[in-house]
Amino acid sequence: MYDLMMLAYQADITRVISFMVSREVTARTYPQVGVFEGHHSVSHHANRAEKIEQNARIQAYNVGAFTRVLERMRSTPDGDGSLLITRCCSTAAT
Repeated sequence: MYDLMMLAYQADITRVISFMVSREVTARTYPQVGVFEGHHSVSHHANRAEKIEQNARIQAYNVGAFTRVLERMRSTPDGDGSLLITRCCSTAAT
């Protein structure tokens, strides 16, 4: 999805994009960072160190992907150079 957003930005197809990366209410797993339990289950960590660490890995993965997109956008010329980007983060449930 980030690649499609970048393509739309580069081709000047749009200047407005809204995208939800992931919510902790999903059962999505993140095997690429060693989290094989669903995101929702991990977010309800009940102060268990293992789940807190897994949740941190998921958040770091998502923030890292967003950072890479921002770096690509910074190096992509656009019309007048103005760009507003906001990102909201969830708070982990206990």
